[in-house]
Amino acid sequence: MPKLTDDAMRARRESILAAARACFARKGFHATTIADVCRESGLSAGGIYTHFADKHEIVAAIGRDATTSGEGAEGDWLARLAHLQSPAGQVDARLDLHLWSGALTDPVLHDQVSHAFDAARAGLAAASGTDVDGGHAALLEAVVLGLEVQRALGRALPEDLPARLRALLAGEGTP
Repeated sequence: MPKLTDDAMRARRESILAAARACFARKGFHATTIADVCRESGLSAGGIYTHFADKHEIVAAIGRDATTSGEGAEGDWLARLAHLQSPAGQVDARLDLHLWSGALTDPVLHDQVSHAFDAARAGLAAASGTDVDGGHAALLEAVVLGLEVQRALGRALPEDLPARLRALLAGEGTP
């Protein structure tokens, strides 16, 4: 079998991650099998295992991609909320909610989710110019996570959400 180019390997990895995100959002982390990811991606188990040792490693890659995508600056958080309002954002919110609930019983997943929460709070603290251990960053995190839960459950979010978050980031309360 010919060796894949680096670009082809990156594309295959992204295809696996997209398939896994869809499966995890639909069925949850524990109910999703590697066979499900294979069906969704059109790849064999060997194709999956060439890139990832197991589902936890796939989740770690999804988390790394999410936390290294530039989130943290005010504009990035506003873009994240705008994305959350889209159909793809609802799928991402469902994925997160499934992972959060799975973290209650899976220690590896718990560590991964906790790391993602820490990164989110640090990004919100940086965007708001506050201390990561301060109450303002924790409140912003609670608001954003609560909005994500609402979206995962199919609830519509107010269209002026980015403006409201901008005001909270600036410490102005709600507009």
